Amino acid sequence: MTGSLEACDLGAVTVAVHRHGRRSVRSIAVGRGRVVFFVSHDGVVDVSLEGRRITAVGGQGVVVTGPSLARISAADGAQSTVIDAPSVALSATPIPHRALLLIESSTVVRPANDFVRALLAGRHAVPQRARAHLESALVALVDAAITSSAAEKVQASSSLDRALSLIEKRYSDPALSAQAIADDVNVSLRQLERDFAALGRTIRQEIRRMRVLKAVALLRDPAAARLSVSSIAEQVGLSNGSSLARAMAAEGLASPRQHRATGSRGRLETNTPRDSISHRNRHNRPLRRLSSPESLYMAEAATPPESRADTSAVSRI
Repeated sequence: MTGSLEACDLGAVTVAVHRHGRRSVRSIAVGRGRVVFFVSHDGVVDVSLEGRRITAVGGQGVVVTGPSLARISAADGAQSTVIDAPSVALSATPIPHRALLLIESSTVVRPANDFVRALLAGRHAVPQRARAHLESALVALVDAAITSSAAEKVQASSSLDRALSLIEKRYSDPALSAQAIADDVNVSLRQLERDFAALGRTIRQEIRRMRVLKAVALLRDPAAARLSVSSIAEQVGLSNGSSLARAMAAEGLASPRQHRATGSRGRLETNTPRDSISHRNRHNRPLRRLSSPESLYMAEAATPPESRADTSAVSRI
């Protein structure tokens, strides 16, 4: 069984310490517009999200962004500290929705763990006037963790830049694979996968994203109106129209035929919530939301702002 040893709400921030039972696997809902920072206090804690998994040992942390459902597993008796904060309060380099990041900087992770545990130990004696300051301090800890570790690793990774450039140039090659990209960049596949994990996507997902992006541009281009959906699929490295439809569905978009039908009206239909897809350019900066075919691919642009709604903080285990 997994349970909260202690928990406390400080304004928009929730902190807790969890103890993991034998072979426990629990789900934690990360709300829209939220960032959850897990710190492994002792033992090994695995955090999984949409087929990706990160293992954190004592002194390491994991950041998960919402909206998502993370699965947590750990050895019997292991403990983890959790900070759940609003992403809008962070000033660190922006990270995508549904991101899964390993935070290895012990100079940030350990102080965060110690601070939360000390706070929980004396939470009943915290005066009301001090709670806002403690809330700000917790947000700053999450901010520092992302800035000092994951964000800097992504920006400093020249191999990641080269890999993104290769994907953009070779997306139309049906044989393009994660291993082929790693070989061309001259790094191990495992290292390159770690670089992409900091972006919140796998190499395969980025290849798919680029193919879908190019396909959407063609589907909306009047000059390509005579091309069949299968022809467009082949031009972007996919085998047929069905493969393209599956790839677009995986990115949360409507079918190719729906995109072609709505292209002339300048509106993109989507099957996902507003904030379900986030993209970055090859320099790891968020793409600006413009009215170009590439930005129209982003499902966020399809839902009006008034439909956005925050969900609750991370569910208690």
